[in-house]
Amino acid sequence: MQKASELKEVVEGYRLSPQQKRLWGLQQDDGQMAYRARCAVLIEGQLDVRTFEDAVHEVVMQHEILRTSFLRQPGMKIPLQVINPQARPSWQYRKLPEASAQRPLDALVEELLREETRAPFDFSLDSLLQLSLLSLSGETHLLLVTLPALCADTVTLRKLVRELSSSYAARAGGGEASEEAAQYLQFSEWQNELLEGEEALAGRAYWLDQEWPSLSLFKIPFERKPSDHAEFNPATLASLIEDERLAQLRLVAGRYGVTVETFLMTCWQTLLWRLTEQSEMLTGKLYDGRRFEELEGVLGLCSRWLPVRCSFKEESRFSDLLKQVHAAAREVEEWQEYFSWDDIAGALDSTDGVESFLPFCFEWREDAEAAQQSAGGLTFSLRSQDACFDRFKLKLACVSEGQALKAEFNYDALLYDALTIERLARCFSTLVESAARNPETVAGELSLLSESDREQIEIEWNRTGVEHAPEARTLHGLFEAQVERTPESVALIFAGEQLTYDELNRRANQLAHHLRRRGIGPDALVNICMERSALMVVALLGTLKAGAAYVPIDPEYPRERVAFLLSDTNAPSLLTQRRLMDELPLGPTSVLCLDDEWESVAVESTSNPNIE
Repeated sequence: MQKASELKEVVEGYRLSPQQKRLWGLQQDDGQMAYRARCAVLIEGQLDVRTFEDAVHEVVMQHEILRTSFLRQPGMKIPLQVINPQARPSWQYRKLPEASAQRPLDALVEELLREETRAPFDFSLDSLLQLSLLSLSGETHLLLVTLPALCADTVTLRKLVRELSSSYAARAGGGEASEEAAQYLQFSEWQNELLEGEEALAGRAYWLDQEWPSLSLFKIPFERKPSDHAEFNPATLASLIEDERLAQLRLVAGRYGVTVETFLMTCWQTLLWRLTEQSEMLTGKLYDGRRFEELEGVLGLCSRWLPVRCSFKEESRFSDLLKQVHAAAREVEEWQEYFSWDDIAGALDSTDGVESFLPFCFEWREDAEAAQQSAGGLTFSLRSQDACFDRFKLKLACVSEGQALKAEFNYDALLYDALTIERLARCFSTLVESAARNPETVAGELSLLSESDREQIEIEWNRTGVEHAPEARTLHGLFEAQVERTPESVALIFAGEQLTYDELNRRANQLAHHLRRRGIGPDALVNICMERSALMVVALLGTLKAGAAYVPIDPEYPRERVAFLLSDTNAPSLLTQRRLMDELPLGPTSVLCLDDEWESVAVESTSNPNIE
């Protein structure tokens, strides 16, 4: 394959679109392996491979983005788009291995697409379109299409399949050739000029005037803490929603003047609110970017994820949330071209190490029309498709295929395991069913647990009769055993802060060693007067690890009650917080304000004290 950099003539380059520029930056941080668009197309009928090759070449020549390279000049951080006058995509022809012949088609497609993801792209090639054609039988072929996300989104994949089938039909004598389409370069220049013009001031002001909550607080339970410099690792779990559910959702949504898309997105935001306890939810919604007629035929990365806000209160009814999400999504659509992460980054609270991406996202696709095309005596069926062009923690794609409804849960495998996502999928399905039956119900009262999950929690998990080893019969001994089993699992969550088992154990160990230096050990008492917090749990566990016992004193007690407890226990030490000091009737007790004096504790060893 020829490289654009090897062409003899001087090649003119063009600016990246805002979408491409953002993606290029993400690729530098996360690697490029995750950011690609791909699909699998089942071709049934007597395929003339040579005619199909010519049809593909014709489509490549019609759309400049399919023969675009990305080249960086010396000293440039951002590459230029280089459109090559001639280009041939990368072709592979394979026969299906005998070992895979009996596998279900969907499982086979998933495996083959996963293989296609392993190879990085060479952005200097004159065409970045990669095609694999597998012969499944005499009249059945599987076409795998892969592009870097710099060149394609999910809309591009569907349009590309449609154009390939039309071009093949025209060459086979059974259809008309595609009309001349708008080029991605036109879209790219329009986007850049829009952001640079005077009219952009109002659009940018709209986004900057929004109240941006700290995105670092958007965490669901069981979210792991990723290791430093870990690359984004998206994975997918798909589940089917009952066939009759889609018809029911259409009826309910229509009753409130909204779409099924809005209904499902409201369900998704409600579930996230229940799990995160954040009253202001920002969920990324996919906007395809082709809202003007002139852009409908454009192939390329036009889509972007934009934040749709929903405010939750304890008394919010689900029907009220429907209207709120519907209005917010329409407002965002009007200002979509002016959204820029470069502008928003300054408005985000970066003190928490927050990253500039929307943690939770939602996508709606209606694939009934695009799923199957008949042309030139062949049937082209889109069996699988996805495009990843931005980072996320959790993304839900709801796909309508005729009367079927599929929910695809895309997640960062660095943060969640498959079992967590399976539970999340069941919760979502249960909530959708509950909201469809009772849309006037308060959102916080909608059901989340299926009957099987409820039985597991209420019955199976309460069968707690187990034998413990003698050395693990203390509370902190049991905790240390759990640390060994699941060090990176979440042990403690409070008000947006969370600690893994390993992190909580290390902090408790430091406090235990510090208390030992103060002479606190077996048979000693330690008074603990603290507000509920993660630090309070560290204090309780650290006291036990030092070999002592703790005496809990609620700071909400009357002053006389607190004074009696401090006097009655006659404990030599008190663990508390700075803001409580003025309210405490202190005597000769040694006081340690953990929030104010933690630096002196943090120098201690993080190893287990192992005190008898």
